[in-house]
Amino acid sequence: ADGRIKDAGQGGPQALRKYEEAGNMYLALAKKCAVEPIDAGQAATCAKPEEILWNAAEAFQSARLVVKSIQTRQYLLNPKYKMDQTDFARRSMYKIGGNYQAIAVYDQAAEWYERYAKAYPSADKADAALSDAVVLRLGLGQEKEAIEDTDFFLKTYGSKKPAQTAQVAFAIGAHYVEREDWDMARKRLSGAMKMIDANATLDVQVQAHALLG
Repeated sequence: ADGRIKDAGQGGPQALRKYEEAGNMYLALAKKCAVEPIDAGQAATCAKPEEILWNAAEAFQSARLVVKSIQTRQYLLNPKYKMDQTDFARRSMYKIGGNYQAIAVYDQAAEWYERYAKAYPSADKADAALSDAVVLRLGLGQEKEAIEDTDFFLKTYGSKKPAQTAQVAFAIGAHYVEREDWDMARKRLSGAMKMIDANATLDVQVQAHALLG
C-alpha cells in the first residue's frame, strides 16, 4: 500500500486509481487483523490498527472517494473497536466534517465540526471547525444552532482568538441584517462592536459600522 501511495504521489492519470488501490489494501488489512477479530469477540492481532485505518481513509480521500473515506473513519470512532480515544479518531472527527463539506452535505459537516470542537476545544483546528460550523448553520438557515455555536465560540476562544471571535460575531450580526431583523442585528452588532474594532480586520470593521448604521 505504501508503494502505491508513493506511485500515486508522482501524479498522472493513474494517481486516483493508485490511491484507491492503496486504500483498499489498508482497509483489507485492518479488517483482517482488527475489525473481524473484534467482531468475533477476540483481540486485534496487529499493532496500531488505528493507524492502518487512518491511512486507508486518507488514501480514499486522496482518490476522491469521499463516502468511502467517511465510512472507513467510522471504524475509528466506534467504541466497539476501542480506537475511539486515539489521536487518529479525534482527528477523524474534523476530517469527516471536511469530507461532508466537500460533497455539499452541509448539515452533517456542521454537526461533525461541532462535535469535534466541543469534545476537544483545545485541539488543532477546533476553533476553525466551530467557526466553519457557524457559517454553515447560517447558510442553512439554522439560526438556533448558529447562535449556540457562536456563544460557545465566544466563551471558549474569546480571549485566545480575538480576531476570529470578532469575525464570528460579525457574521451573526450580518445574518440578522440580511433577514431585516433590525432589533437583533442592533443587539448583536452593538454588543460586539468594541471587540470588532479592537481585533477584526479593517474591512470587517467598516462593514460592521455600516451595518449598525
